[in-house]
Amino acid sequence: MTRPVRQPARGARPGHRGAATAPSAGLLVAALLALPGLHLLTACGNQGTVIQPRTFDRPERVAFGCYDRLANVFVPLAGCDAVELDRDEEDFALIGLVTQTAQGEVAAVDLDMRLVLDADVRVPGFTFVLVGENPTAIVVPTLTARHTYVANQTSRTITWLPLAQFHPDAQATDDVGGQLALPGSPSDMVLSPAEDFLYVALPDNGTIGEIAVDSTNPTAPLTFVREIALDATIPTQVAAVEAAAPYRRFCPTGYENNLPQPELAAPRAPIQVGATPRPSQLTVDLSATPPVLLVSDANLPIIHRLVLDAAGADAAALTPLAPGVPTEQVVVTPPVPATTGDRSATQRYLYAIDVTDNSVLAMDYTVGAANFGAVLSVNTGDNAPDRLALRAGAGRLRVVEPGYVVTGGNAPAECNPAVESEAEEALPSTLRGVFLLAGQVDGNLAIVDVYDLDAPCRGGAGCANPDNENDVHVRIERHRPRIGTFTLDDPDVVGFPALSFDGSAGQIQASGFPSTGSGPRLESFACPSGMVRVYPDSGSALICASADPWSSPAQSWSAEWEGQLPFAVGGGRFDTSDLSQFITADADLCAWGVLGENDVTASGLAADDPLSGYVGDRLVLTGELVPSIQSALDAGSSSAFERCRPFLDAADRDQVFLEITDAREGSLALRVPVRRGVSGTPIDGDPLVTYTLEDVATCFPGITPFAIHARTSYVVRSSFASYLHRVVSDGGSCRVDAARPVDPADPQTRVEGRAFVGRPYVNPYLAFHISDRRADGSTVGSMEGLRSVFTVTTRLLPAVAVIDIGRIVSDVLLTPNRENLIVIDSAASSLGQYALDPLVRQASVQ
Repeated sequence: MTRPVRQPARGARPGHRGAATAPSAGLLVAALLALPGLHLLTACGNQGTVIQPRTFDRPERVAFGCYDRLANVFVPLAGCDAVELDRDEEDFALIGLVTQTAQGEVAAVDLDMRLVLDADVRVPGFTFVLVGENPTAIVVPTLTARHTYVANQTSRTITWLPLAQFHPDAQATDDVGGQLALPGSPSDMVLSPAEDFLYVALPDNGTIGEIAVDSTNPTAPLTFVREIALDATIPTQVAAVEAAAPYRRFCPTGYENNLPQPELAAPRAPIQVGATPRPSQLTVDLSATPPVLLVSDANLPIIHRLVLDAAGADAAALTPLAPGVPTEQVVVTPPVPATTGDRSATQRYLYAIDVTDNSVLAMDYTVGAANFGAVLSVNTGDNAPDRLALRAGAGRLRVVEPGYVVTGGNAPAECNPAVESEAEEALPSTLRGVFLLAGQVDGNLAIVDVYDLDAPCRGGAGCANPDNENDVHVRIERHRPRIGTFTLDDPDVVGFPALSFDGSAGQIQASGFPSTGSGPRLESFACPSGMVRVYPDSGSALICASADPWSSPAQSWSAEWEGQLPFAVGGGRFDTSDLSQFITADADLCAWGVLGENDVTASGLAADDPLSGYVGDRLVLTGELVPSIQSALDAGSSSAFERCRPFLDAADRDQVFLEITDAREGSLALRVPVRRGVSGTPIDGDPLVTYTLEDVATCFPGITPFAIHARTSYVVRSSFASYLHRVVSDGGSCRVDAARPVDPADPQTRVEGRAFVGRPYVNPYLAFHISDRRADGSTVGSMEGLRSVFTVTTRLLPAVAVIDIGRIVSDVLLTPNRENLIVIDSAASSLGQYALDPLVRQASVQ
């Protein structure tokens, strides 16, 4: 409906809005100023530059109110269920109330018109409503439209404010604001579904505060009732068991048979960072009957559950959940179907942020299921199987349900591939169903599939003849990050792999031999389970890569013969009482993956373990000779240091290295190297080096720089997975982790960064086989002193769907119409508005 726009009264202050329904010029300018990258300078005559008024200042949380533009009053939130945020002014406006932690204020934004509202037009610039010090949570009752409640951490209060205070055109009411003192500092606050109680987390107290709400009271609606103690008893973890076939949609048909499956992980040993409960974030499970308050605990490996009813919260009625780690936040899904094509909504899941590393875990939350309360295995590759395959740690979680409402126990009807209008709109960028949103610490908002209403239409009926011709390879699976674009091809390589050998670089041909030089070939082999051939395009495989689109992005791989272990550099000195000992007090040797020959033997590896028989790494001295020795050699007057002359030119000398027999935290046992073949076995010939341990210790006294390199193997690393190894500290000695044995048939267990000549190298992402055979039929016996590097770049499936927010995602909320996302970036001081059909950014306010 079109309504006339009333002009401001004559003499009205610029920017003031009476009953007018159109945005004033002043507010429109403010909105434009808030858009990133758009700079607007306004001036009046020659009165000077107008300074941009302050708007958002470290926004943290957002809540919604509904404003009736005709009656100029706030109404229950249901009034805005059909409001479309399209700047086409409607009778009702969705108002976002955004906490500002820097100044202890709440700002109001008309999300339809995308305008920041001025709480007091008499004050120049933007005026927001003061609430208290460091507001951490904001709640707007959905059933009534009188007050909003704000929890303030530093001032230890809850502030209540009339909603009418947040719109300059709202009619005055009898409601007044006030504050309620709390016994501790609140970190979060939620409202019970009946809106008769507020609950606040009080971390320092280890309790939950319960506050009675009387929405009919215009002056004092809040009364503090009690602190609820939380039980510190750590419950027994539930071991996950094999479940039914996972929810997934893959095309072409049968592609899932190529994929590695998450290993069923045993429960982790419980971790706690404190002895007493420390409630952090609160979530109300609205699908439970009666509703349940879920409480994450930042100290204990417990997720507390409190039943909510008319009498308040009952902390003893339900057994807590045991995630095995303290958690920062907990969210739950509504009931969803177990498989595509099934409308019966029976399955529920819980997601939580692990306090120790910001990873995200998934738990089965289906009451009565065998896995209820178990942490699920949801990941493959070198990643922990019981954590989601996110690319960065998470700081904020939200479950959103665009277009999804359970009615009578059934989910909405799925997309029908036989209906062309529905099939055409089934896109990777369209969100209809249930999804987990994870605000990552890298500034991205990751999207994780839980239940996709459009899944049956993706790839076409029976994975044939899709309405979108590019929708050929479909990868949708529960608890996995969403693939954000169409996929036309299988994993592949970019360009040609190359193998340099003794100064000659050659592209690897389909035959496996390099195009130039006399280097060895790549040997053909059968791709391990869960992998597909990526080179060459046809025939026998020379290079295989994981078929799992979630295991890794496209990445560049390099394998350098006797290369340096990544990050393995430091300073150390020889022990003057035993020159075979090298002291490295500041080196993290085991974490670097360093092994000596005796460490390999002591690890008790199976004969088919890739590291079985490894001769150990080597210590390479990289520093220059000390000035006194250099001067003596330059003067030619000291025969005592003549042994050091081969080490004088640090830039051009041969590597000065010793073999490692034992690696411990803080020290290495060393020996003089011997000449070895490509398999590591000692071979006949002239001595490999002419120096002794005494020579090296004499020439490099005191603290000297060093690096750790592999011996008789290629060091394999990538731009994403970096360097993989299974080395741990066992009583201070570096050992191959006995808890991670190798299954030769399972690439997920092949966590190894050294590739050996003459046998296939396999890790969870890539596999290849560097042979010792040359094109002329001869073999490579030894590579002492030679340089060889193998390089390949894999192109896996398209990137997972993420929203590049910019800095820190502090809050994300689905609008009542279930068609838009509101995302708060606290570091950039911005509010972003996104459409979901398809996913696109609509506006930004700062």
